Amino acid sequence: MIEFKNLRLYRWDGPEGRTYWNELFLRSPFLPVGPQNETSEGWAPPFGDDEAIADIGGHWLAHWVREERILPASVVKAEAEQRAEAIAEERGYPLSRKELRDLREAIRAEWLPRAFTRRRRVPVWIDPREGWFAVDAGSLALAERVIDTLRASAERFPLKPWRTRLAPASAMADWLLAGEAPGPFSLEDEVQLEAQDDSRALVRYARLPLQEEKVAAEIRAHLAAGKRPTRLALAYADRLSFALTADGALKRLARTDAEDETAGEARDARERFEGRFYLFAETLRAMLPALSAALGGEPAEDGEQGKSSTSPISGKAGSQASSA
Repeated sequence: MIEFKNLRLYRWDGPEGRTYWNELFLRSPFLPVGPQNETSEGWAPPFGDDEAIADIGGHWLAHWVREERILPASVVKAEAEQRAEAIAEERGYPLSRKELRDLREAIRAEWLPRAFTRRRRVPVWIDPREGWFAVDAGSLALAERVIDTLRASAERFPLKPWRTRLAPASAMADWLLAGEAPGPFSLEDEVQLEAQDDSRALVRYARLPLQEEKVAAEIRAHLAAGKRPTRLALAYADRLSFALTADGALKRLARTDAEDETAGEARDARERFEGRFYLFAETLRAMLPALSAALGGEPAEDGEQGKSSTSPISGKAGSQASSA
């Protein structure tokens, strides 16, 4: 079972429930890559049943899958050159550029059905109560590829990137200058600072106490010289550790609280995974409003003062920023 390591966060702004999302996922199902195709992408049931969404204690889990055939261009090129030499020797003159290009394409078509395949699963966490949609993607490009699979199937696409009033880099700089993070968060042992000039010089502190005076003084000097934080390790209420990035992604997620006592009593791997996923998702549900608040809150939409705390699914009041 896949564990979440990174999160790219999105918000939805509509009343669509599980039926809507399940049907939307099923419009772009994953199919194994065909013999003459290089890639295939789509949504696959997390547990192999007929449901594209697994409901685990009120938190939804979906899996986006990409499969690709591995046929390096260098291998095709080397084979084409070898065959081209034999053809040239036989007929007495070399192949033209077009002939060589056609030969490479013919070799690729010949070898592609026999090429090995590589499959990757990208889990997605959906919180229907609070309106979160999160992709476990280390890069924005991968997250947007996942989102684009849905966007192509939706008549009205309800997802928007998570935004806060304060830029994460600006907020992280303030926390480093103060020597502490706000609310239930605490500074951990890693920070990356980047120069804003053409040099883009990087300074990284790892496995060092950021609150220690010598380290803190060095970081303040870098900030005064114009560098800005692009990554900062944080802990949330002794329950979760992660690195916040300048573009609002959460990386290197790890639970830091004790494992659930019932996890060892689970009968199979699926039950153990569901137990871990539920605790992880509950922690996120509590943490994300607090993180939004630490970053100045979410910006107003349609003239409202800040994001409404009304749930986009049930109409019930959503949770407010909390240090719980």
